[in-house]
Amino acid sequence: FKNIYTVFAGGDDLFLIGPWNRIYELVIVLQKTFSDYVCNNLEIHFSAGISLKKAHTPIDGMAESAEEALEKSKDGRNRITMFSQTAKWEEIEDLEMIRKKLKEWLVEELITKSMLYRLNEFIRMAAQAKDLLHRKDVYFKEMDCLKWRALFSYSATRNIGKKIKNKENRKQKTDELIACITGWLEKYEGKLKIPLWNILYNLR
Repeated sequence: FKNIYTVFAGGDDLFLIGPWNRIYELVIVLQKTFSDYVCNNLEIHFSAGISLKKAHTPIDGMAESAEEALEKSKDGRNRITMFSQTAKWEEIEDLEMIRKKLKEWLVEELITKSMLYRLNEFIRMAAQAKDLLHRKDVYFKEMDCLKWRALFSYSATRNIGKKIKNKENRKQKTDELIACITGWLEKYEGKLKIPLWNILYNLR
């Protein structure tokens, strides 16, 4: 991690600046190392906030934005906030597996980059649909989000596995991916942005 600059490291705080993807990788290493150091004591927490800024952003602006992300993590403790989404460390392990799987499918051309961009909308709809379940008053115009499963299935059927010539093989693979991604959307909702945006930003 030679391309990461330490602004300060003292007491129980760190403020680091570097390429966002390398910062993310380092934070995962730090959390695991810290957890080992304290013998996995659940009463000692490690929280992190990552903020993405353009290169010309003043240091104080970076610090303020990172602090806001960190406060979101500290609200539940032992969490990380990135892309405005807060997740527990054990969830990050699962989300990392999802990132690797999505990247693998992209390399194998089972899914396209445009399909990954479409996932953003389905993430939004899935999160909104769950929010409606906890509200007493729901307006009819807000209920469009409840169609996300059908819309996702339709979009995925048209866009997944285009390079597979055999129709039966394509249908089988498409059904597998639809079931897998639908499960992720239902379980992680907005948190799915962490592995998804990680891939999309790295593709820029």
